[in-house]
Amino acid sequence: MINFSEQYLTLKNNRISGLHHLRGIMAILIMIYHYSSWIYGYFDSSTFLGRIGVYGVSIFYILSGLTLYWVYSEKLNVQTLKKYFVRRSLRIYPLLILVTLLTIFLLRDWEVYFSKARPAATLILNLTGMFGFYAPERYISTGAWSIGNELVFYSIFPLIIFLERWGQKLLYILFGISVLIGAYFAFFVIDETNSLSSNWKSYINPFNQFFLFFSGIVIVKLFGKTRKNNLIFGLILLFGLIGFIIYPVSGDRVNLVGGINRFVFSVLSASMVLSAYKLEYSFPRPFQVFLDKCGEMCYSIYLIHPLTFYTLNNYELFKNVGAGLNFAICVSLTFGISLLVYTYIEKPFINAFRK
Repeated sequence: MINFSEQYLTLKNNRISGLHHLRGIMAILIMIYHYSSWIYGYFDSSTFLGRIGVYGVSIFYILSGLTLYWVYSEKLNVQTLKKYFVRRSLRIYPLLILVTLLTIFLLRDWEVYFSKARPAATLILNLTGMFGFYAPERYISTGAWSIGNELVFYSIFPLIIFLERWGQKLLYILFGISVLIGAYFAFFVIDETNSLSSNWKSYINPFNQFFLFFSGIVIVKLFGKTRKNNLIFGLILLFGLIGFIIYPVSGDRVNLVGGINRFVFSVLSASMVLSAYKLEYSFPRPFQVFLDKCGEMCYSIYLIHPLTFYTLNNYELFKNVGAGLNFAICVSLTFGISLLVYTYIEKPFINAFRK
């Protein structure tokens, strides 16, 4: 999922464009991964799309921790705690509820969900986002598991801030604990002799993902809030991208999330986030406008694109248009629908908080 926490993160009256653009790029790449795998077939751990299908969401978690800490590290207190939770709720719940209901009724999945045990409980867990706390595997809409994880992280975040104020070293101790928990999952829970799908329940456990969110906090803590147009961060970005592409892993994608590979790819992902955070750059205006808009729509793109694909491919006529045309239509419709959803659903709730 993806950080959807601060669409308008600012520094000296300008959003940190690198983070904003990285959100949009990750949402697009995850969409491309899903559409490609659903149309053309499986991508294993040796392919770029197979890797981005796993660690695109991990990068969102890192972004989430970074932006939350950047915004709230100094101003979050008992008096502002209510505003924090209201803002997070207005940002997450409207689209989560909409997509959950549309997934059930547009895709006729109500026949599946309501034939299972405790269907009403599953629906309530998804509409309230509580599945992330109680049963992460009981998400309804594709990709919503990561939103459940984010809600868990949002709930823990104020506690991290308050504990840090007792002592600076406590933050690093807590981060170390989160890494140890991640290591426990990577080395002892994830079974690399089976597929990622067989390990899915363990993989999407928020405790398995929490160190990624926490690493975003540590990035701000270690590197500060000032930006640098620095050759070093350009080289770090290059290192992260090249390492992410060429690091030798093959076979099922479970090999990306088990053992030492879990931390290699996590470090590579964090290095790309760090570079996006620190580097200053500019693009030609048309490309800049496109990236800005994708950054704004990233949450919509992330949750809408599976719904778009499965709704269209429910119809036999559409299935027969050919793979390339199928892909192009799905991408085009996703951008169009996401723009409408952002403009008429997400943005009004964002503005409602400001008012």
